[in-house]
Parts: sequence; C-alpha cells; structure tokens
Amino acid sequence: MSRRTAYILSYLALTVAIAAGLMTITPRFRPGAPQASPSPSGTAEPAAPPPSPKATVEFGQQPLEPQMVDGVPTYDLVLQKVQWDTGGGSWKEAYTVNGMVPGPLLRVVEGQRTRFRVKNQLDEPSSLHWHGIILPPEQDGVAMLTQDPIEPGETFTYDYTPGPPGTHWYHSHFNGAKQVTMGLFGPLIVVPKDGTHPTHPNQYDVDHVVMVTDTGLGLTLSGKSFPYTLPMKIEKGQRVLIRLINAGVGNHPMHLHGHDFRVVAKDGNAIAQPMVWNTVDIAPGETYDMAFTASNPGSWLFHCHILPHAEGPDGMFGLTNLLEYKGFEPDPAKLHMHGTPTPNRLPGTPGKHEH
Repeated sequence: MSRRTAYILSYLALTVAIAAGLMTITPRFRPGAPQASPSPSGTAEPAAPPPSPKATVEFGQQPLEPQMVDGVPTYDLVLQKVQWDTGGGSWKEAYTVNGMVPGPLLRVVEGQRTRFRVKNQLDEPSSLHWHGIILPPEQDGVAMLTQDPIEPGETFTYDYTPGPPGTHWYHSHFNGAKQVTMGLFGPLIVVPKDGTHPTHPNQYDVDHVVMVTDTGLGLTLSGKSFPYTLPMKIEKGQRVLIRLINAGVGNHPMHLHGHDFRVVAKDGNAIAQPMVWNTVDIAPGETYDMAFTASNPGSWLFHCHILPHAEGPDGMFGLTNLLEYKGFEPDPAKLHMHGTPTPNRLPGTPGKHEH
C-alpha cells in the first residue's frame, strides 16, 4: 500500500467516526472568543498581570512602632506593589515597604538587639539591606551573596544589634536598579545612647527626614513631587534638624534659602567641627544631618540646584520643598503659573514632629 493510499483510508475512517458520533473535534479558535496574541516566536503572550491596588496612605515614611517579642523589639515589614500618587493624581506603580513610599520610618536604639520580619508579597524575589549599619555579614541583606533571595510568599527575619548611631536607611538589594528606583527603600534612624550626639532627637524641637529620588517614580522628595511635597513646618526659635538621604542614582546639590545650616553628621558619623553651608551636594547612598536655629521667618525654598530638576516655565516642581514658618504659609494657588488647586497642605503640629 502506498503512503498516499494510507492517508486517504485514514481520512475516510476519521470522517466515518465523526459522522457516527464516535469522535468530536474542539475547534482551536471559536468565533467571538478572546484569543491570545501570538508573539514573534509563535507562542502566546502571557496575560498582563492585574493592576496593583492603590495605596491606602497619602504620605510615606510614617513612623512604625515595633512589637515586643520575647523582649526583643520586632518590626513587621511587607514588600508589596501599590499604585502610588507622586502628586496631583500622578499614579505610578511602586515597589514599597508596607504600602508607602518611602517605607516606614524605623527608629531603633543603638546597642539594643532588634528584629525585622520581612514578608515578600511581590511577584519576584527581593531582600533588604541595612545601609550604613555595621552588622554580621549574614544580616547584610545582599541577595545571592550573604543570603538567598526572599522568594515571593516567603518571610525572612533579620536579627542584629544596630549601630553606629545616626541617620541611615534601608533598601532592596535584589535588582536594585529596578526595585529601589521604584520605591523600595525607607529611613532608619539609630538613636544614640549618648544624649549629646549631634543626631540625637533630644537636641532638636523639629526633626525632618527628606529622601531624594530621581528615576523610576520621577523627581520626588520623600515620595512626592512639588507642589505636592509635605512642607517642613517650623516656628521661630526652634532647633531644627533635617536628615537628608539620597536614595536616587544621581548627585543633587540641595540648597536652602534664607538660612545657613551646620552639617553635624555624614553617613551617621558625627563631625567634630561642623561645616557651615547653605548647599550640600549629596551623592547616591549618602546621608547628611543639617542643623540650624529657626531665626528668619518666612516661606523658604529647599531645592535641588540642578535647575532642570526643580524649576521650569510654570514655576518650581520636582525636587523642591518648602520650609514654612508658622504664619507665613504661601497661597497654594500661586505656587505655579497656572495654579495648583490641591497641593498637599496638612495642618502639622507645632513643636517636635517628624515627616
């Protein structure tokens, strides 16, 4: 029997079976049914993931209090994606800790053992690095070097004694070029045991944290772009500390109008003879602590002096914030040429507070 004859007989047998109801054929494509688009390689493209939920908080770096577990302060941190508003309804997908950008403000005590339970609810691996902290290598949070990545759905507990004191921060150390630039970072303040340390909160009436970012989420200060940044509210005569942290990928010369400040610490380390400046050029990963006494009432700019990062034909934007004395708050509608009807203006609390 020839191959052609065999094909014909097989086709006839299949036709008879279908006609007799002994066999059915399900069509590959049904009219009106949704179909996956073929990729250039001929395979179906995977379905797009559902959009992340919108953040349930407006501002980031909100203080997080620890739980006491067996006498050890313990922080619960969740890595998750949310839609984050950088201001005025500019929603962007963000990688976050506890659903906010920056992640929560963690205040720990120098020399006191502390735990951080990190649950990964991302759809990809991650880890947390404790930037500036001297600790055992297995606690350093560098995925694929000091630990296995924290896989989706897994929890990893960091357990160490924090130090040195001062202003530090934490951030992802897995695919950081994506995860950090998209918001997976936050401030870590190690409160000194020595009450005279220049970064100790008891030295100041007002304690502000400002985190700079410049890529995935745009030009933002602590998760917002001006005029939606949260103003630094002060009163005349108060002792003010600004903790400046660069979580971005570029240098930013941050300039304060109307005041000089003393740079009292860098990367958490006290400076024996503080420098008096009004502009500090902060590189990626650095922290600076800037102290001054509020002596010049008004509403003053604090902004990056790479001007395309902060000012355009409509006014200030991006890496800009305001130092606002009580009673000198500006008219929000005049902050841009075309008006900004709903910039952030929270009432704030006079005296000691943090952002």
